Formats: sequence, C-alpha cells, structure tokens
Amino acid sequence: MSPFLHTPKSRWLVLLSILALAIALHGPILRGVAEFLIVEDSLRPAAAIVALGGQTPFREIEAAKFYHSGLAPRVFIVREAPNAESEALKELAIDKQQSWEVSRAVLVQQGVPPEAIVIPQGEAVGTLEELQAVYNALVSQKSVEDVRREGLGVRGTEPEIR
Repeated sequence: MSPFLHTPKSRWLVLLSILALAIALHGPILRGVAEFLIVEDSLRPAAAIVALGGQTPFREIEAAKFYHSGLAPRVFIVREAPNAESEALKELAIDKQQSWEVSRAVLVQQGVPPEAIVIPQGEAVGTLEELQAVYNALVSQKSVEDVRREGLGVRGTEPEIR
C-alpha cells in the first residue's frame, strides 16, 4: 500500500474524490448504458398490425395511424377470454360490451375499413396468447414460406411447422 494512504485523512480524501467523480459522471455513464441497452428498429411494412388488448383506445388509435401510413393491409384484434369480472356481470344479467367490440369500434371510427380488421378465432389472456392467435390465423391463411418471408415469427412463440 502506498505511504500516502496510511493516514486516515488521506483515505478520506481518496474516498471523497471517488464519490465526487461518481456523482459528476453518473449522468453520462447512465446515458451511455441506456444507449447500449435500448435498440430502436425502424418501422417497415408487415403482413399485419396487432392492436394488443388493454389501454383502449390508445393502442387502437396508434394501430390506425400505422394502417393509414401503409405499414400493413390489415389490423388484428383478439377476443379477450372470459375472466372473473365478465362472469360476475353475466351472472348479474348485466350486458357489457366486449373489449374486442370496443377496439373494433375505435378502429372503424379512426377510418380503418371494417374489411381490414381481422378478429381471429379463439380467445386470449395476455400478450403471448394474443400474438399466438394472430400468428396461427396468419399461418392458416398463408404458406409457411410467405409467413417466414414477411417476418411474422415471434421469437420463442413460433409453433413448429413441418
């Protein structure tokens, strides 16, 4: 150990210097880490736009903007599977509009033609199931080569195709 660091005063001076340096540089360091971690891909044409459930009408409004910019010829919305809330309302004989119906109404109001809105068979709970439902609907409409060429695979969710 250096003779300079043998005194308590010297140790405190070094510690305070390191702390001051960390405080002074934490902003640039954090920005550098953020730039490294955040990847932003540019938008490119796709086979479909998926308006995921939740945050209605905001996701549908953005999906309509993407549709009007020509990014895809159709917009998918997926039916939400029944949950405790919907079952309780059903038991009380209270009609509540389904979330997919509201999503469709927002898309139509935003100028997306009804024929461009696709509602696949089945219901989903959560993002993964929604994406799987859309993927399965697209696969059933296209050949495997078309699906792969158009980049429709969702990493980790792609069913095995033979």
